[in-house]
Amino acid sequence: MRFGIAFFIALAGAVIGWFGHAYLSAPSENVISSAGLSLPAPVDLREYHTNGPSTGADPVRSDSDQMRIYLRTKNYSGAIAYHNQLLGSASKQVSANLRLTILEYANSLYRQQSYYDALNLLNLYLESNFRDVDALRLKASILAGKRDYKQQIEVLYKAIAYAYREREIAELSHAIRASVAKYKQVLLDQQNQVELLSFFQELVYLEPDYSPYFIELAKAQLNNSLEHDALQSLG
Repeated sequence: MRFGIAFFIALAGAVIGWFGHAYLSAPSENVISSAGLSLPAPVDLREYHTNGPSTGADPVRSDSDQMRIYLRTKNYSGAIAYHNQLLGSASKQVSANLRLTILEYANSLYRQQSYYDALNLLNLYLESNFRDVDALRLKASILAGKRDYKQQIEVLYKAIAYAYREREIAELSHAIRASVAKYKQVLLDQQNQVELLSFFQELVYLEPDYSPYFIELAKAQLNNSLEHDALQSLG
């Protein structure tokens, strides 16, 4: 009885603290709405691309055409090898065009719901270009299309680690919160309290300053008969 009273007092205090945190730290709705991006909608690959293709004559037409041949024949390993081979000697314009060709093709596969091919291409690309935020965002969109929310969340956290534009960080944070809510609901529907506990244990490790995760962790701990751990999570 004493534990129950103590727990609910602690929970009430944490909830009050969370609302205060959410009010002060939540990104502005104007920032999110002006971004025009709502995963898992197809990503606008040119939005953050600072070295896009020239609007005039294409100085690298043969390179782009060769890349498209690799892609259309599903020789994705050849496409990435060709891209990486040119990086050392090509101009920034050539590299930018080839990069965008790869991401646009992956995006077109996503639109066609060819998730396997899109992920295969992006995974090969990300092996050597793991800091490409656009590619990570696109991969996250594809995983959301597959309803693979847990892996999507992992990819979004990778993307936010490399992002530096304020608006982009706000969008990624918003996408993470939305995906966490979806995956949480999946686990609740499955009544999988063990996985729910493990999930929020990972999240508090990734974002130790985000108090709502600790509240959800405490709930999961309580549902797994870990009353003492629940009190510590709220402390």
